[in-house]
Amino acid sequence: MLLSARNASGGSVMLSFTRARNGIDFWRSLCPERSMLQHVATFPGEFTPGAVARLLASGTIRPAIDGTIADDAEVDGLDGIDAALLRLAWTRTEGHLDPRVAAVLRLPGAKLVQAADRKGWDDGDGILQLGAYLLNGEATWLALWRSEVDAEVGRRASLTDTGEVMRRALRAFVEECLLTLGRLPRVDETGECWDGTVLRTREPGARTLRRLGLHRTGRVRRFHVRVRFRPAVDCCGYSDFGSGPGWYWDVTNPDPAWTNDCIMGPHKTPEEAWSDASYLGQDE
Repeated sequence: MLLSARNASGGSVMLSFTRARNGIDFWRSLCPERSMLQHVATFPGEFTPGAVARLLASGTIRPAIDGTIADDAEVDGLDGIDAALLRLAWTRTEGHLDPRVAAVLRLPGAKLVQAADRKGWDDGDGILQLGAYLLNGEATWLALWRSEVDAEVGRRASLTDTGEVMRRALRAFVEECLLTLGRLPRVDETGECWDGTVLRTREPGARTLRRLGLHRTGRVRRFHVRVRFRPAVDCCGYSDFGSGPGWYWDVTNPDPAWTNDCIMGPHKTPEEAWSDASYLGQDE
């Protein structure tokens, strides 16, 4: 993967990322017209567009480029949504990464590609739209739980002598649990050991989702009903789901003559979703 950019004064920079035996090799030239690429560092991790984008966004890779020249930056070795993601991750506006890009980079696995395929996006504008959608949906979900989050953070902080920095870390963990699992963390869960860890590194299968309580099934009269938690990214691009994270229900064996003309979520808890689904078949 090769990235290059030139500013208005004629200065240029070139970055290269290649697969290493144990990670990702980073090469750089601050004046490619006069000097060859020099090896700078090797980073651990899988050599993927997402991993390189996260390196660019982290500030570990320097220099970043200003937003005024980002549109003219070139990315070789990738195209479409992957090239657009690297370009945005490399860019800073007034010295800061766009929060919409940061939101997209927090997505696990292939979630970006899946959402882009559903919406028909293949460029930077699509990534920014997805990022705005994620930020809005997640803020709405957290606002719904604000009092419970405050109480849980207060409870955990009271167990140890914590300062403001630790309280912020506790709040970040509690909020991540809500956004990932649709619930507050259990008493025995911590930021280092909790059920959502497995979702960071791979796409979960049906068994894992059931084990985590994210997919639940049952019957309402003759209907087989599934209740599941959908994070914000899994709601983007579907017309029959609401505006963001929450618990949704659907029917897995509907009668061909049966239609549902309502949004099936989001609900705050799985119990509320089951309650909403309980009307099924009442008029039969």
